[in-house]
Amino acid sequence: MAASSSTSPVISVSFLISTCPVSIYRYSHSHHREPSAESLGLPHISAFLDSVAANFSHGANFATSLSTILPQNVTLARGGYSPFSLDVQLKQFLQLRHRSRAVYRRGGVFGHLMPKEEHFARALYMFDIGQNDLTALYFQNVSATPYLSAALKELSRVVQTVYERGGRSFWIHNTGPLGCLPYVLVRVPPAASRLDSSGCSILFNALAEQFNTMLNETVAQLRKRLPLASLILTDIYSVKDSLFRRAAIYGNADTTTFCEVNLIAELSSSHACAMAHLLAMF
Repeated sequence: MAASSSTSPVISVSFLISTCPVSIYRYSHSHHREPSAESLGLPHISAFLDSVAANFSHGANFATSLSTILPQNVTLARGGYSPFSLDVQLKQFLQLRHRSRAVYRRGGVFGHLMPKEEHFARALYMFDIGQNDLTALYFQNVSATPYLSAALKELSRVVQTVYERGGRSFWIHNTGPLGCLPYVLVRVPPAASRLDSSGCSILFNALAEQFNTMLNETVAQLRKRLPLASLILTDIYSVKDSLFRRAAIYGNADTTTFCEVNLIAELSSSHACAMAHLLAMF
């Protein structure tokens, strides 16, 4: 995406907003990946929870690791998810907007650290969230369709709320092939008959595909309801699926084992490291 000539922000939500030549506000779960800011020639976006040296003049990042669309009732200490679900991230965004107005009304030395009012309409709002809802769905043993409907209804509500506050440009990612992720294969080991030719869980990939189909419908409905909005839906699933299907091209013989990692699943340290640099992209 080309940067505009005037300064605007990026806002990221598990949820990101930016206010630079392109503004990004990001809302999402957070993963390690190549910084998109660098590829756009933009400064990195400060996390909303940064307590030192935060600069929101070019956007804010509300994403946290293991965050979900729907609030979860299982704590991180018990192997659950981030308490910063999408509704919390939205409240943080609204708080940032309120604070930025207050700072500019008062004047003083902090104005240069906050987005200007006009930036919120020119910002790019990025949403990358939902994958952790799929694992939560399975591990809680609840019915898929009603759960996914509730999650996407909440995502739709958040997008509409940002739109009502002036947001116009939205960049939404679908979810990747969940059944190919080693932590899923370790936590819920499928029978060999339930693995595809790449060693991925057929069940979990089908769940991800169902989510993406329903997300397509949700975005289509949003386009009808929000006539002034530009909503871009990116097919992350196909990109990641290609990485797994063509792993050998990238020098990876084993795509389904962890690399010396002991996460929530209490994994053995003896797992191979062949996939380490590819996993970093997720």
